[in-house]
Amino acid sequence: MTTDPTAHASDQKQASKTIEFKLVIETGAGGDTDLMRVEELVSLHFQDLLYDETFSEALQAKEFISSTVTRLDKQIG
Repeated sequence: MTTDPTAHASDQKQASKTIEFKLVIETGAGGDTDLMRVEELVSLHFQDLLYDETFSEALQAKEFISSTVTRLDKQIG
């Protein structure tokens, strides 16, 4: 099994499964949120999670683990 974040499901010959979660971040009003930086940080920390042995064991992935972090408003607009 590889936890290489550059490995993509489309590059794999065997079937894969997709697991999706929704993450909600709520903050108080005010300030100018740097959405690009927040997205980058969430992605980096999620990537760290993929390398966590306990997490990868729970997934029971046999070939690879890949992830994508995308702000929902970027998908819509």
